[in-house]
Amino acid sequence: MVTAEQADKAMESLGTGGGSVLDALIRDGVVTEEDVLGLLASQFGMDMVEIDASQLDTDLAKVISAEDARKYGVVPLMR
Repeated sequence: MVTAEQADKAMESLGTGGGSVLDALIRDGVVTEEDVLGLLASQFGMDMVEIDASQLDTDLAKVISAEDARKYGVVPLMR
């Protein structure tokens, strides 16, 4: 998805401003955030889903406590 030259340019553009090479590649329009997330999902054998908070089933909040959801970084999407 990214050439060596594009990666080098992104690394050079970081300077002292912080951020990551991925941040720079996204900022420069070389890749989209969706591209990166899709690639990560496929590497870990996961599906990528878009979460629309307005469509979440509020009854699922009873499945896991807010504390555990924060601790494990999870959101129940469906039963």
